[in-house]
Amino acid sequence: MLQELKIRFDKLVAKRDYISRELDRANIDLSDKEVLYKDYFEAREVVTGVIKLTQENFKLKVEPLVTLAIRSVFEKDYDFELRFEKKRNQLECYPVVIKDGNEETPKADLGGSVVDIISLALRVILWAIEKPRSRNMLLLDEPMKNIGQGEELILAGQIMKDISSDLGLQLIVITHSPEFGEIADTVYEVTNDGVESVVKLIKGEFATTTIKKEIKKRKKISI
Repeated sequence: MLQELKIRFDKLVAKRDYISRELDRANIDLSDKEVLYKDYFEAREVVTGVIKLTQENFKLKVEPLVTLAIRSVFEKDYDFELRFEKKRNQLECYPVVIKDGNEETPKADLGGSVVDIISLALRVILWAIEKPRSRNMLLLDEPMKNIGQGEELILAGQIMKDISSDLGLQLIVITHSPEFGEIADTVYEVTNDGVESVVKLIKGEFATTTIKKEIKKRKKISI
């Protein structure tokens, strides 16, 4: 009987010592995690500050340039703004246009023509601020397809020409709009007879036909 109690006692002591060691290890692990959490919290505060500063700088660079682009074509008091919201622990950005004091969603409320200008402006700005900057060439397929014909399309084309000249950015434009031919430095016409495509130089250094039109002078673009 005494021997059985001693065996049981020894087992309980061993169990107590094991639990004590596990508790010590858990306390050490908890202490390490508390230090890690503190470092993580401080790092998150730093990252949040950097994100906020980057967000503010990005807004200051993007908003006036896109606003200038929209107003240059439509000659109305549009204001472009970027709104940032935190959703599902992620920062989301969406554009709005202020028209006559009312907040409009570009695609839903203003139509494709304004979206065309915003898209071009944002694409150029993102190219201009990327580091390292990629090749100074953009290929645009029907970039102003929603603007239609007439003066607004001419103004949009002039903005593209100003961007190309001021930023040293080559724009290769695929379009069915003859208005762009009046502004471009070089124009190729591509025709297809159902069998083969024929490329003809319409305007350029060695062209036999030239297209000319007087264009308004505009403020130099810089990013």
